[in-house]
Amino acid sequence: MSTPLQTASMIPLYTYPTDSSWATCIKLKNANPTMAMNAVINCDNGPGASVDPAYTVGIAQLQSAGIKVYGYVHTSYALRAMTDVQADVSAWKQFYPTLDGIFVDEMATGNAAATRSAQQSYYQTLATFISSQGFNLTIGNPGTQTDPSLLGIFSTTCTWEQDGMPPSIAQGQAFIASNISAMPSSFFSGIASMVYITDQTGPTGPAYNRLPLYFADEVAALVPVAAPVASPVTTPTTSTIPPPAVTPPTAATPASITVEVMNLAGQEMTGYYVGLSDADGNFITSGFSRATFPVQQNTEYEVDVQGYGNWDFAYWQVDKSVSPTHSVNVGAGTDVTLTAIYTRTQNPVYPRHSHQRRSQWD
Repeated sequence: MSTPLQTASMIPLYTYPTDSSWATCIKLKNANPTMAMNAVINCDNGPGASVDPAYTVGIAQLQSAGIKVYGYVHTSYALRAMTDVQADVSAWKQFYPTLDGIFVDEMATGNAAATRSAQQSYYQTLATFISSQGFNLTIGNPGTQTDPSLLGIFSTTCTWEQDGMPPSIAQGQAFIASNISAMPSSFFSGIASMVYITDQTGPTGPAYNRLPLYFADEVAALVPVAAPVASPVTTPTTSTIPPPAVTPPTAATPASITVEVMNLAGQEMTGYYVGLSDADGNFITSGFSRATFPVQQNTEYEVDVQGYGNWDFAYWQVDKSVSPTHSVNVGAGTDVTLTAIYTRTQNPVYPRHSHQRRSQWD
């Protein structure tokens, strides 16, 4: 069994240092000194053109409260020139030398076999350079399912950045969940390395122009629970009366819904949006093909899919229905798999969901 982690907060603190969000982070960290807080700062899609005194002061105040601070760089999914990315890293070090680490955004996933090796080499080269600049902490952010060959290059990897809570998260990975109306009671504490949960969303993805309305509750939920004090050991008296037989409870049989995407040739296609809603159409969560969602037994759900680029939904294999939304009735202990058939289209398909990402087939 894996040892539980101390799950930390990972805040996209993209506001200006004079914004009240910075002071709020400091206040809540001071009030909860045992929780781990990390803040990612972003001057101008990176370090900016020169030192900003407000950031110098703000970084010092965050770090004085025990908050680790990361500088933002983007890589355009391994398509941005390495020299440009390295220049941003060097500028962060030159402008704000006390920074704790670097946050690598728009990280490629390595899900396409044809480009996997080149992407792996790209990020290994970048990680080595970041380390050479004195940054020992790094976060890579593909924001979705990532090939194992790219996991472990950075200190931690954020494999979910989208609306809804992730259906699952691997030990030691991070996630950002947006469009969550209230702080959930369960959020993979002890499994995820870092988390950020917010009630905001935006036209092209999560919006980070303020902290979530329940941020104080989120910080409190990440305070580690102290180990209980052991009670004195007493020697029980011997009894000749046997204890009553105890019937163990019957374990609930898990159920799940899996949605896979295939083309007409029967080839599986990964990286396409899949959404899960209840029977009334209320959004629950989402993922990318192939997506598996744990669900309740004897309950009806709706799944919906969306094309991207030159591939669009055609029909569901099970009944040939052409609506991208399909009802699913999950029986007791049932694992349901639905197959969506996609075909090429001459007119590019643009996502109707703000968190859609490019698939490996485009």
